Amino acid sequence: MKTHAHTPKHSLAHEVIIWIIVAFSSVLLTAQNTAEYYLEIKTGYDLGTIQKTNNIDGTITITTNINNFSNFVNTKEVYHFDKAFPGAVSSILQKVYLLILEENEIFTDFMLRSEVENILLLEKPELAGFYPNDYTEILLENLPNTAMELINAPLAWTITQGDPNILVGVVDSKFDLNHEDLIGQIVLDLDDSSGGVSHGTSVASLVAAKTNNGIGIPSIGFNTKLVTADQYGNSSRVWQVSQIQGVK
Repeated sequence: MKTHAHTPKHSLAHEVIIWIIVAFSSVLLTAQNTAEYYLEIKTGYDLGTIQKTNNIDGTITITTNINNFSNFVNTKEVYHFDKAFPGAVSSILQKVYLLILEENEIFTDFMLRSEVENILLLEKPELAGFYPNDYTEILLENLPNTAMELINAPLAWTITQGDPNILVGVVDSKFDLNHEDLIGQIVLDLDDSSGGVSHGTSVASLVAAKTNNGIGIPSIGFNTKLVTADQYGNSSRVWQVSQIQGVK
């Protein structure tokens, strides 16, 4: 007659408890307090495309075009390292990186590096800004909207969020009047073009897209209204729009 070995119930429960403790500890390890910095790289140094490897503790290991610099950064507890303003035209802003370190990590030694022009701790302002629910950029790892961060839009919005009595004229190429962020924002559209390029939609959205609506992007003056027209670069078209009452 065969005998069967049974795992005692208390032993199984013990294993489950240990597993829960280990899992909970892992969460605690990855939920570190962090500090954010702007790191400016000197002219003449090119980090190239930043390659990142995710570590089990929530930190990352980076690889750049400058191996020695990469090795230095990787001695720190790094949680984020990427261009702060990836869409910037300015060559200076293109050299600024958003660096997130463990809160107590030493950062002053970055200034000893030949590649580094400056490092700035991003201290949270004492004034509470207005952060709409469409402020974060999902495509950029759910980080704050870089363009709006650059101009400190959340603080500006505590002063003004636009005025519906002010019309902003935008002359560009084709506008999508049915765009979810622009419905009701354009009071007059002089766009009679048949082209498919809708660059004007993007420009108009930056000026006065609906904001805090859970979709799309926030805009600079979302309570402001728009007058739009095609024929970008046509001075007579710009003059025509400027003559409309209320247009600024």
